[in-house]
Amino acid sequence: MKRLFRCAALVAMVVASAEGMVRPSVAQPAQEQPPTIADLRAAVLGAMIHQNDRVDLRMSRHLLTVTLVNSRLALDRTFFREFATEREAEAAQIASKATEKIASNPHFRAVQAIRIEYVGRSKAGRSQILDVIEFRKNPQGQFLHHTT
Repeated sequence: MKRLFRCAALVAMVVASAEGMVRPSVAQPAQEQPPTIADLRAAVLGAMIHQNDRVDLRMSRHLLTVTLVNSRLALDRTFFREFATEREAEAAQIASKATEKIASNPHFRAVQAIRIEYVGRSKAGRSQILDVIEFRKNPQGQFLHHTT
C-alpha cells in the first residue's frame, strides 16, 4: 500500500512538473522603475542653459549635490559678476527638474536640500568652488532658493 501511495505521489509530481513545462509563460507587464541617479543626471543635463559635459551628482540621505565642472558661467573671470543672474537661473531650472524626479520617488523623500556647485577644475586635478546655490525644502515640500 505504501508503495502504491509513493507511485501515485511520484506520478502526480511528474504530471505537475510537465504541466509547468508545457504551459506557456505569461509575460508580466513591465513595472515602472523609480527614478535613479541616472534619471536625475539626465534631467539636470536637460535643464542646463550652457551644455556642459562634466556634471557630477552626489547624493546622501538628505542632500543632493550637483557639481558643474568648468562651466562657462563660472570660469569667465571677466564677466563673473554679470553671469550671477544666469547661474541663479540655471540653478533654479536644475533644482526644478531634480525636484520633479525626487518627488516621484519614495527613496528620495528624505532629501532636504539641493546644492548646485560651480567648480573650476584644472588639468592637474585641483578644484576650486567658485559659486554655490542652494535650495532648501520648506514644510510644504517645495525647494526654495536659500540666501544668507
